Amino acid sequence: MYNLVVCNKENKKQWDSFVKEHGTIFHTTGWKEVLEETFNLKTNYLMALDEKDQIKAIAPMAIGRNLMFKKVGMALPFVNYLDVCATDDEAANFINDQMHPMLSAKGLDYIELRYKDFSMDTNNCSLQDDNYTFILPLEEGEEKVMEMSSSNNRNHIRKTYKNQWFKASFDWDKLNDFYEVYSHTMKRLGSPCPSIKLFNKIKEKLGKNVTLLTVSDAETDKVIGGMTLFTWRDTVYYQWGGALESYNKKHINNFMYWEAVKFSINNGFKYLDLGRSPKDSGTYSFKSHFGAEAQKLTYYRLSKKVGDIKQVEKNNVKWAIELWKRMPKTLTDGVGKILIKYVLP
Repeated sequence: MYNLVVCNKENKKQWDSFVKEHGTIFHTTGWKEVLEETFNLKTNYLMALDEKDQIKAIAPMAIGRNLMFKKVGMALPFVNYLDVCATDDEAANFINDQMHPMLSAKGLDYIELRYKDFSMDTNNCSLQDDNYTFILPLEEGEEKVMEMSSSNNRNHIRKTYKNQWFKASFDWDKLNDFYEVYSHTMKRLGSPCPSIKLFNKIKEKLGKNVTLLTVSDAETDKVIGGMTLFTWRDTVYYQWGGALESYNKKHINNFMYWEAVKFSINNGFKYLDLGRSPKDSGTYSFKSHFGAEAQKLTYYRLSKKVGDIKQVEKNNVKWAIELWKRMPKTLTDGVGKILIKYVLP
């Protein structure tokens, strides 16, 4: 019933037209180009066409090497989740069924699929389901969103504005300042940081759908926090960001997230996706105070050897995180830009 076709320059426009109606900004060929040109990752974007050559489903896939130098496919690295993009369940199941044959066709050790709403039969794959995202409804306006917050969160937000500690701006000219804060945050969390080239490519390829929110100290005008906000259809996605830890006592994150709420509402969006957080983490707890319900993300791993993700793998990740935190920043700044391609976060 369906014909499988690889996305190329000739059908790029057709692909993006389909995504505009059924997908997210991370399904677009613009994001494909960001991955290819920033990290030199190969991609394999598949389309399912009906008998009239109309697109019914698409499956973005990046192919690279992980830290163990295994050849892997992922939909998609650097993206919190990427549900199946299809017109109906039949087409969605068809495109999803193409993943297993791709293991042999592309010589992959495994494929990881990151879903929020779509689910798979776990008999033929292993899974990881300890990540969540928080999607905040905005249609009823600022006052209602504020009411949804916990009393502590409301108090912290109001305190930042009353004391005029911070200033918010939406200016790509502050990218270098934002990047300094972001790289500092990633080091503190024990994770390699991509080079600033990633953000320049995002601005180049997706600029009209990406906003850089920065927060400055009102007294010094120094940038002390920031967020990248991706806009698509009715939703704003918070993808990357951070703030200097020394400003936590002044509730900088409460202010910064509220500025993201205000930006989203003022520009007519219905939802704000607050981004991925592991269960029981500090960020999970923080985001829950905004009143949004946690929505589970399920990462499925398809490989020739089926089984649960081993605890030893998680322990190795914890060990690597602690080591990274202790290494000097002068070393991690350079090494991280190389390693990030293989971390496939």
